[in-house]
Amino acid sequence: MIRNKLSVLLAERGIKATKVSNDTGIARSTLSKITNNSSEKIDYSTINTLCRYLKITPCDFFEYAPIDITKIFVSIDEKLISDPSIGEPNTWEIEAYINMDSLEGSQTFEYSGILEDFGKGPNENNVLGVYVEPASEEEVISVDLYLGDLSQTFITDITERFKNEIANAVTKFGLQGDDDFIKINLMDRRKKA
Repeated sequence: MIRNKLSVLLAERGIKATKVSNDTGIARSTLSKITNNSSEKIDYSTINTLCRYLKITPCDFFEYAPIDITKIFVSIDEKLISDPSIGEPNTWEIEAYINMDSLEGSQTFEYSGILEDFGKGPNENNVLGVYVEPASEEEVISVDLYLGDLSQTFITDITERFKNEIANAVTKFGLQGDDDFIKINLMDRRKKA
């Protein structure tokens, strides 16, 4: 995976993207895509302009980790695991896998979790909750060995891609929730009481 560090570089310097746009002539929309790492490509001239403006090298601008996410699979079991007749929210099990490639080869990580539907909220969307974590303590060890040395920005990117896939699976399952109803513990498991 390769990503740019523009958002970090700007934050470290206390510079707003609007100022960079004004000072460099780079469109604000282009800077937004770059800072969010949502741009598929960045022109060499844009990289050159940003590096000169920030007084850095391209090595300072980019960050690299020798892994790639090849697939994220999310499945929601249709069988309820709760009893709504006694006031419990509708609850279903989630099973998920993240496939990654690295210099050492391919690795698949297994995750499990739940989807809860608490019913309609004030804006007519369902109030949903999703929690996903590594499926076992062995998976925690595997994930830590594989991803433990990555920067927080890479971990955040992987988590966001995972969240998007879960949100898509929930929509395909037939539920629509408000934003930010998904909690992922990418690297650890909740401590059981």
